[in-house]
Parts: sequence; structure tokens; C-alpha cells
Amino acid sequence: MALVALVVVAAVVVLALVLLGDGPQRAEIREPSGEERPDRAAATSELLYQLQRGLSGGPSAAARGSLGALADQDVASSGGELARLAANVRELRVDRLGLRYLDDSDLELSPAQRERFGPDAWISEVQLSWRFRGVDRAVSTLEVPVVADWQDDRAVFVTARITGGYQVPLWFTEPLVVRRGPGTLVLAEDARQARSLDRQARIAVSTVRRTLPGFDEPLVVEAPDSSSDFRTAAGLSRTASLAIAAVTTATDGAVAEGAPVHVFLNPDVFGPLGPVGRQIVLSHEATHVALGATMTSAPLWLSEGIADYVALVGTSLPDTVLAAQIRDLVRRDGPPRTLPGEAEFDGSNKDIGAWYEAAWLAVRLIAETYGRQALLDFHEQVETDGDTRGAFREVLGTSEGSFRRAWQAELAELAR
Repeated sequence: MALVALVVVAAVVVLALVLLGDGPQRAEIREPSGEERPDRAAATSELLYQLQRGLSGGPSAAARGSLGALADQDVASSGGELARLAANVRELRVDRLGLRYLDDSDLELSPAQRERFGPDAWISEVQLSWRFRGVDRAVSTLEVPVVADWQDDRAVFVTARITGGYQVPLWFTEPLVVRRGPGTLVLAEDARQARSLDRQARIAVSTVRRTLPGFDEPLVVEAPDSSSDFRTAAGLSRTASLAIAAVTTATDGAVAEGAPVHVFLNPDVFGPLGPVGRQIVLSHEATHVALGATMTSAPLWLSEGIADYVALVGTSLPDTVLAAQIRDLVRRDGPPRTLPGEAEFDGSNKDIGAWYEAAWLAVRLIAETYGRQALLDFHEQVETDGDTRGAFREVLGTSEGSFRRAWQAELAELAR
């Protein structure tokens, strides 16, 4: 969305700094006369510039004071929200922070929100850019909503928690507990969960390195408290998130080399799992990070199957536990005709768990028949070629049809 033009219609102006591009430029704001207020776009731009300065100023008293002055004094929660946001910025070592006004948002405040925030409050669409220093290699950029209001003749911050259908990073809206480990970073809304996930994230990294020793990317795990926070942070719809415990995705949806990739946990599905199940999920997602799954050209049965395979190497759990869902599905419907694809892995599919197990069994079959190194070579060639035909022929010396029939026979045997 393009920037709104700021048109000067009066001869007397005051100057406000506005963050545009890589550095501050000046935008002209009309000097109010009588009851007239300045241009709302320019006033919002000035607010965002001051907010960026205050958040980037560190824990100094001056920085805290400058943020407090930006809060809406008529909304009790406004100052506390800014203080918690500043704490997140410090704990996560956010740098390259940018806040730029784009336009009025299409979101509308509800009557209850209007009563709480005031009749003149408005929602702006803001370009937010950031990076976690020492963790993310590139800057993330999202368009997020921010609520502001008038205080005298200037704009003040009300809240950033009215997210609507926007994708908004968790650190921008929620107070977080941050835990760091060697090669791991955990963000959680709950202190106990942060401690538990910190330990499990370290185990996940060690698990992945047993099969993929070259894995040296940081593993970032974000644990929202609610399913709505999960969808907002991960950028997923309600339907797509119904049955998934976690998703590994770029923080701003970018599909580019080096884009920051984090693991987002869905509390409605991840939470009810036991400790073993949660560990498997985290190790699975860490494998996606290691293999660059956000840019993969591999079919879903291979990318999801190899993630489960790496997560389950060395496990003592029997197939009757690890493949219970696909066993029951095959008993009911018979062996599937094809390897699972997009429809089977859709987050709204009630049998999605069974298809994850089916994909794992397919990948395990490759490893057991041809060897683990052949599996990794197979995966690498599929990524290079963009399909599996050449890899089946050149790496495994077979055809996809022959492999599929062997997989179907294994599923039939499991069902018996």
C-alpha cells in the first residue's frame, strides 16, 4: 500500500520527523487554528517516529519517560502496554526497528471499543519492521494496525492489541517471558511454559543434529497463550489451524533465502499433548528449520515424513503407538491409493494425524530399504529437481510406482 500524500494547505507549518525508507525525512503538519486539529496522517507519523525512538532508546529513564508521554492518559492500559512492549524489545534484542504510517486501516472499532477508547480514536495501518539481533539474519516486515487518539493537538498511542485479520508478531502485542539457550530462543506468555520449552528446544536441536550434523540455525519457538494469538502471530486462518500442533513459517510470510523462520505453537493442540508428544512436535519442527522447509520444493509426504523420521530416530515407542491412526484408517478404508498430498495435510482434515504417520512410514521405508544416507541424498535431489521422478530412479534405483506399492503393502501389514 502506498503512503498517503501529505498536502500542505496553510502557509504556517510546524515540522515533524517521519520515518520514511532508511532514514527520517520531514513531513509538514498544519498548525492548528482555533478548534482545528493537525492532519491525522501526519500526526500519526509523528507519533510513530517518537514511539520508535522511545522503544529503541533502551532501559534508560529518559526512554521510559518519552514512552510514557506517548500513552493515552485517558486509557488506563495504554501506558502499561507501552512499558511491556519496551520490555519485549529489550529482552529480545530487537534492532532495525521501524514504524511507518501507511494509511487508515479498514478495521472499525466496535461500539464497546469506541466507548472505551473515545469517540475520536482511529486505527492506522502501520508498516512494522524488526529483527532479533543475533538470531534473525534478515529484517521482517508486516503491515499491522495501531489505535491512536487525540490528546490536545497531537496523536497518542492507545493500543496495538486490536489486530483484526492482520498478521501481527507476538512480541508487539503480548507481555512475554524470554529464555535463551545455545542455539535456541523461546518466547512464551507463561513463565512455566517458557522454562519447559527452553529445555525441550535444546533437546530438539540435539535430536536433529544426530541425523543432520550440519544444522546450525537458531531455533526460535513462539508459544502464544491462545489459539487466536497463535493465528495472529503465525498468519493462519481458523480453518487452517484447527488440527495442527505447530507450524514452522517465516515471521512475515516471506518466501526468500535467509528470511527469519520461527516455530509457532498452537496451544489448543500442542497443550494437551504429553511431554513425549510435545518433544516429538518440537523436534519435528526443528527439522523443518534445518531443512529450509519454508522454501522446499519437496512433496508434502516427503517434507513432513522426513521431519517425523528425524524426530523419531532412536525412539523406543512401538509402531502400534506411533502409527495407530493410520493403522485404524487403513483398517476402515484400505491402503491409500496415493502418497498423501495437500488435501491430506490440510489443517482442517480430521485425519491429518493419520497422514503424518503414513508419510513417516514412507520415509522410514526408504531409510530401512536403502539406508539413511540414501534418504538424505534422495531428499537433496528432490529439492534440486523439484520433483521425485529423477531421485527415485537415480538415487534409489526404482520407480515411484514400485515404491508406492511397497509402502501400501507395509500399511496393509500394519493393519493386520
